[in-house]
Amino acid sequence: MPELIEDPRYKSDAARIDNRDSMNLVLNEVLSKNTSAYWQQKLLAVSIPCTLLENIKSIADSNLSQEYRAFSAVKTASGREMRFVRNPIAAADLVETAAPELGEHTAEILAEIGLLP
Repeated sequence: MPELIEDPRYKSDAARIDNRDSMNLVLNEVLSKNTSAYWQQKLLAVSIPCTLLENIKSIADSNLSQEYRAFSAVKTASGREMRFVRNPIAAADLVETAAPELGEHTAEILAEIGLLP
């Protein structure tokens, strides 16, 4: 976008800050035409440091997370599935279970300490 080089709205850092909203509109229009991976490759090819912003879903769905089994999923007593980050030092074949539901073991514990028959 060589036409933006001489645009007074973007000529200096101060001008770019003052015109951030319009600059974002211009850049979003162009950047939305390709994937983040495409732009990352283009920017890195001309030595512009950049990285993709990740979120929990993109990290959990990544090949690397799958390979390292970084996340686990367990079914709760109510049947709901919960996903969470695995303990990084847990054995790869460890089968994890859901935490107890509120009050799930109350009677057993009270009986164990002698407060219930």
